[in-house]
Amino acid sequence: MDTTQNLTQEQATAKLVAETAVATAKVVLEGAQAAATIVARDNIVTSNAIAVLQTEMTTLKNQQANFEAEMNRKMDSLDPKFEKVFAKLDQVMIGRPTWAVAIIITALSSLSVGLMVLVFTKILN
Repeated sequence: MDTTQNLTQEQATAKLVAETAVATAKVVLEGAQAAATIVARDNIVTSNAIAVLQTEMTTLKNQQANFEAEMNRKMDSLDPKFEKVFAKLDQVMIGRPTWAVAIIITALSSLSVGLMVLVFTKILN
């Protein structure tokens, strides 16, 4: 009877261990499923965020390309204007007086102003 009772106790212990293992396996399975659900949700959120960022990046690249094209077009339109300005400056440089003429004009202007001041001071005294 002692053997039967021990066997029964061993069977009860084995049954308890088996039930504990089954319960542990169920809890681990539920935890794994919950973790998988969270990871899947995070993956969806991450995928959506990546898709949004890729769309924004594509938009920014297109805007930059359009901006560069516009700036290049504007720079190309400035070239003829600069050529006209430089051509006019060249014309002005050709027609300007020499240093000798500039000094003579300055001296004559100073002399005439000095004579006018002298005449006005003599008249007013």
